[in-house]
Amino acid sequence: MEVKNLIIGDGFLAKGLAAKLEIERESFLMTSRTPLKKNYLDLLRPGKFVFPNGIKTVFFCAGIAEKFKCEEEAAYTRKVNVGGTLRILKRCYEKKIKFIFISSAEVFDGLRGGRNNFEMRNPKT
Repeated sequence: MEVKNLIIGDGFLAKGLAAKLEIERESFLMTSRTPLKKNYLDLLRPGKFVFPNGIKTVFFCAGIAEKFKCEEEAAYTRKVNVGGTLRILKRCYEKKIKFIFISSAEVFDGLRGGRNNFEMRNPKT
């Protein structure tokens, strides 16, 4: 069976998405940030990752999420979170692969839940 979906990330959001795709019987492959694991992807060097043939959609759930680390190591985390994401996005664009960036409610102000996609973003981080 040809794999159509690529989940970039192996954290909480990625695992939840993988569980949903399994229920829906959608084929997928998940990357790992662990160097010794299969499908390793380093966001500092995303050009080394080989996209499997047949991928139609990339679900991007990767990056450094710990607020304290982003504050203490701003330059490094920006390279990973912004630079790595943009390089993957560019590769997807060049290969005509749909790119879906999965984020958390942290893009809002955290004052209330139930947000929709059209509300203004106001991150406090």
